[in-house]
Amino acid sequence: MQDSELDPIVRALQQIKQQRRYSLQGMARLLGVSAGHLSMLFAGKRRPGLLLVRAAMRRFPELRLAILTPPDRQPSRNDHMLPRR
Repeated sequence: MQDSELDPIVRALQQIKQQRRYSLQGMARLLGVSAGHLSMLFAGKRRPGLLLVRAAMRRFPELRLAILTPPDRQPSRNDHMLPRR
C-alpha cells in the first residue's frame, strides 16, 4: 500500500479511538500491538504494517469504508459520530 492509501486507515483508527473512548493501551491491546507503536503510528512516525491493517480490519470492519472511499469523498469528522448511550 502507498502512503496515501494508509492515511485514511490511520485517521479512521484515531476517530474510532476517540469516539469509543478507548485508551491508547486499550486500543493497542485490541489490535495486538504495543501502545508505543500505536502512539508512533498516530504521530506519523510509523506506518501501519500488513499485520496491523489486517487486525484492524478484523476488529473494526467499518475501516473498509475508509479504504474503499476515495480521499476526496472521505466523510467529514462528524459524519460518523456514534450516538451517545
